[in-house]
Amino acid sequence: MKKVLIILSVLLAFSVKADCQVVTDVNAMPSEVKSKITNFFEYLMADTVDFAFHKLLKGSPISERNAQLTNLIEQTKKSFDVYGMIKGYEFVNIERVAKSLVRIRYISLHKDFPLRWIFTFYKTEDRDWIIINIKFDDLTEYFFKDE
Repeated sequence: MKKVLIILSVLLAFSVKADCQVVTDVNAMPSEVKSKITNFFEYLMADTVDFAFHKLLKGSPISERNAQLTNLIEQTKKSFDVYGMIKGYEFVNIERVAKSLVRIRYISLHKDFPLRWIFTFYKTEDRDWIIINIKFDDLTEYFFKDE
């Protein structure tokens, strides 16, 4: 019985993952989402970190979580101290699991190392696309498949 449950769990995991569409064409991104992310990175490049996050998170539940918002802003500023200011940014891919849920990956370009940015957007009925998760780190090796 235990083996059957394990096999079913594995099959379910693969069937859920199979429904995801990962696309490397930036034009596959909803225009409103693309605009929000582009503006976000442009504000970061202008060293207006607080403003960048407030604009990106407008209408998002994250903007109401003061501790989480403060942490995002502080960690971003610390990353600039470690890696330097953003010199540019590049789209990596978009992963669509449904019409209303997408995850988008970018890298920000710094002097010596890129940073990985992952944005998750949800299309609501009354507020259109809002960001429901954002994270960044220096683990860009996860963009590559292991051999």
